[in-house]
Amino acid sequence: MSKFILHNLTFAYSDYYSPLFDNVNLEIDASWKLGLIGRNARGKTTLLKLLHGILKPTGGQIASSVSTELFPYDINRTYENVADFIKENVGKFKSAEDAIKHYEKNEQTSDPLYIEKLAKYYEDGGGTIEADIEKEFYRMGLNSEILRRDWETLSGGERTKIMIIILFLKNPDFVLLDEPTNHLDAKGRNDLASYLQKKQGYIIVSHDIEFLDKTIKHILSINKSNIYIEKGNFTSWKANKDNYEEYEKRQKKNLENKMVQLEKAAENSRKWSDNSNTKKYPYAGHNRNRSLRIMKSAITAEKNITKNIDKISTMLTNYEETRPLQFSQIAFKGDVMIAVENLDFAYLDKFLFKGLSFEISANDRVLISGANGTGKSTLLNIITGQTGLQQGSLHINKALQISYSKQIPIFCENYYETLENNKDAMEKFKYLLTVFDLKVDYVQRPWHFMSDGERKKIDIAKSLATPHNLLILDEPLNFTDIYFRKQLSEAIIALKPTMVFVEHDAEFCRNIATEVVSL
Repeated sequence: MSKFILHNLTFAYSDYYSPLFDNVNLEIDASWKLGLIGRNARGKTTLLKLLHGILKPTGGQIASSVSTELFPYDINRTYENVADFIKENVGKFKSAEDAIKHYEKNEQTSDPLYIEKLAKYYEDGGGTIEADIEKEFYRMGLNSEILRRDWETLSGGERTKIMIIILFLKNPDFVLLDEPTNHLDAKGRNDLASYLQKKQGYIIVSHDIEFLDKTIKHILSINKSNIYIEKGNFTSWKANKDNYEEYEKRQKKNLENKMVQLEKAAENSRKWSDNSNTKKYPYAGHNRNRSLRIMKSAITAEKNITKNIDKISTMLTNYEETRPLQFSQIAFKGDVMIAVENLDFAYLDKFLFKGLSFEISANDRVLISGANGTGKSTLLNIITGQTGLQQGSLHINKALQISYSKQIPIFCENYYETLENNKDAMEKFKYLLTVFDLKVDYVQRPWHFMSDGERKKIDIAKSLATPHNLLILDEPLNFTDIYFRKQLSEAIIALKPTMVFVEHDAEFCRNIATEVVSL
């Protein structure tokens, strides 16, 4: 049975930061359907990179002979046709085919190199690769017509599905999937879940509860104080965690009440002992003995208090506390903020949307809805002036101040410049970091040390802290943990900001949107 064995695993990115992992001991079976969960900045992506061998432990070891593939990964764009692209990325089959055809075209079939290349091509599975691709497309719910298209014409969701198919076609022992549902619409998530249900031997990092419940049978949880594996899906793990924490809360309360009683008893015993020592009567020896007994009771009570304090310190060490999120918007004086009229936009002769018209007014929370590839992010970029108009008109009130958090945050050396020029905004930003369970020193940390979830939280914190009266959020829940999702959802429901957003989480959209623009 193939396993990963983590023995006293320790890892830190540099001496400046405390270790992400410290003497971790685990066994992971390579046949499991495993979900890896934990709050942002707990080291989920780092653990995948350690298992894949991209990173090396700074202490301890990972013992394994398990072959792995990691998503996401850098793709080979030598071939643009999708079928050729897949063949090349699976095992360089397309370049092997080209080399074989070259020998055949030049009538060099007796050349030993030709024979060697042909034998290796079939030995590696080249003879069945096209049939294998078609079968995986069917399992993923992809139309085989896509195989005749170019990679550049695919939507983000189609690319994600194909990249995951490629990993499984490589036939590793264990596939490592880091946030595979990001940018997938509802149908895409269901297709991927159905595909994974037919597989085994993978680990998924995800904060999508419904997706995890459909695809996993074990949970690896990175907590505040420990890491452990439990059989079951996310819902069963969360129920067990909540029940145990409720039990610990009751135990803690009982111990605290008992400590109050013990402290009173110890205080009374000390008083009685002191009184006994100060009384003078003929039975002095008897009085001293009584005083000693009372003092002994006081010492015993104090020892029990110390034991209870020690016991309480071990309770609720993994309890996740979330602070309410608070932010504000500048009042908007006027009616219509943005008016879109008969907007057309095409890409490579394909219309993303045509004749689109809508308005955004104060207190609207407008959901831009549509499947992958329908132009949701493009529309946000047009509204914010980052993509030019093709046809139609866009009217923006001159008094409007927009704060925009993009789907994938773009970081640079002067990322914080606008905040540093506004002391109040910078203070709000630092406050929001702490609310999102991030440390204020993230302002000084290099970006390459941060996970995608940390970057997303930082970008949204900056957007909320920036003075604005219209908030635009493009897939704000991507990469973020369930606690952040709850914070953001509850804050928007309570504060009712004016906003435009794109999101595929159905529950979030139902709770937030007052208007829907369908593409």
